[in-house]
Amino acid sequence: IGREGALGELQSKTSLKGEYRTDVQITSILNPVTFESTVINSGAANLVYLEQEWKWEATGRLTLTNLWLLTYSKMQNNDLPYPDLSAMAIKGKANYRFSPVFSLEGRGHYQGPSVAAAYPNNGRFHPNYALFDAELRVTASKDVQFQAGIENLTDNRAEVVLDYPLPGRMVYLGMQVAL
Repeated sequence: IGREGALGELQSKTSLKGEYRTDVQITSILNPVTFESTVINSGAANLVYLEQEWKWEATGRLTLTNLWLLTYSKMQNNDLPYPDLSAMAIKGKANYRFSPVFSLEGRGHYQGPSVAAAYPNNGRFHPNYALFDAELRVTASKDVQFQAGIENLTDNRAEVVLDYPLPGRMVYLGMQVAL
């Protein structure tokens, strides 16, 4: 769906998806002597996703993009949510073009809490978290672009895998060349 008016152009897309998954293996234990793996929690799962995405070209210089993902899931053998899958995730970004050469982009990502796959019956959860990034782009020509950015601006040590936090703040430089 798209719409253009006095406030710029708005594009939107909505998706609804349902899944039934069989033989989902949540976690297993590795025997350090025999190196054999034993499944300790598996089963079937029902999942429903609702995704809403929109992009707004507010002006000739400012573009806003947003993605919402709402999820309902349930394992059939224990009524817990599907492991490592949060009920809500939100991603957004704003891009401002100062000129044809310079642009600045800010990104945000919120992930809701989820049950940890490694401990599905022990009540361990991944806490919710938010991450923020910024990137400056310099367009040297139609085929060459340079980037300088910072990921995880707030140095959030969020856990995607339980007890293993994400890296902290990261600074990077990049170059894209179209061949």
